Amino acid sequence: ENMTSCGQPLGTTDYPMTKHSDDYWMYQSALQHPMRTMDPEQAKLFFVPLYLNAIGRSISKVDFHLCVHSRHHYDRTDVTTSPAAADTDAETKTRCFIRKQSGGLFKWADEILGKSIYFQRSQGRDHVLVSSHYVMKRRARQFTSYPNLLSCNRVVFENFPQQPWFSMLPKRIEMPSLYVANNHGCAPSPSKSADFVMIASMKDRPTFKSRHRICRWLSPSSSSSIPNGNFIENNNSSTNVANNRRSLSARRSNGAGHNFSVSLCGEGPMCPTLAQSRFGFHPRGDTLGSNRLADTIMSETIPIFTEKEQYDIVPDFVPFHEIGEYVDVSSEAKFLQKMDSLSKLSDEEYDRRLSRLKEFKDLCDFTSGQPFDAYMAKVAREIGLQE
Repeated sequence: ENMTSCGQPLGTTDYPMTKHSDDYWMYQSALQHPMRTMDPEQAKLFFVPLYLNAIGRSISKVDFHLCVHSRHHYDRTDVTTSPAAADTDAETKTRCFIRKQSGGLFKWADEILGKSIYFQRSQGRDHVLVSSHYVMKRRARQFTSYPNLLSCNRVVFENFPQQPWFSMLPKRIEMPSLYVANNHGCAPSPSKSADFVMIASMKDRPTFKSRHRICRWLSPSSSSSIPNGNFIENNNSSTNVANNRRSLSARRSNGAGHNFSVSLCGEGPMCPTLAQSRFGFHPRGDTLGSNRLADTIMSETIPIFTEKEQYDIVPDFVPFHEIGEYVDVSSEAKFLQKMDSLSKLSDEEYDRRLSRLKEFKDLCDFTSGQPFDAYMAKVAREIGLQE
């Protein structure tokens, strides 16, 4: 649990603000939980305190080197050898790994977990860990050779399986992760100055096609080009404009009767623009998910899903169908029809929908501790510890 990056404690680096830092925040919730017991004989569930996502980041980032400071009754002098004989003094040991060696931490953690008598008691059935970095996907082959880690119930990357199809290990619960909001989102705005916003990278990739379609269809002239994938119709954050959203002068109008405001579409600063818009697009990128969904919810802006499959890669303890909207991005006509419908919502109806989102905001906020409760309760129900 004592991990540093380049000499700094992990919690004092930028790691807790990154989208895959749910392992850090789940661990903090476990440490402070009112139902935590110091007597493992009394525990019904065990949260495994491993920063596996930090290890994943170390593998994927050249400049993120890790050291682990541990105190155990056995130690290893080399990650390629067997565990040493039990130490009698249980001295604190330190291991540092550069990027290409970070996978050794998986093996080290797997062996320590396997030594636990409480793990052995149920072979991990009552254990929960977080391994939701994208390098943990089965096809990435970074996390498929560790039987003890794979014998725990796991919070995983989106809905990508981790256990090899040929594995003889017992099946465990795999729960899709919520991404952590970037710097906990924007400060919510008391008023909204635009209908729509999409803040996203506009790289030229096949999976980014929907992003380019959205910006093209939202542009003042649907046939116009968008320099660098960006355009801004209205970025005036003054309270005078916000006080009368319908008076915005910069609105899409292509002669077909479409009339709505867009604060930004493409690359640009997230705050305060995201919080000042009524709806924020959640387009797919390299995969179906991203921290953009959490950013939008934490900023108290209603998310717009752009793929129906996006509902399948988020936890079921948040009713995303109820707190968000869906738009078909395969057809310009259907897209604009939905935009017109959303832009015409009365303030009263919009406030009703936003209030529904706020009811579940804390369940999407890892700093609140509620995601930890929801994940652990799901495991408890599924293994028969509670109804």
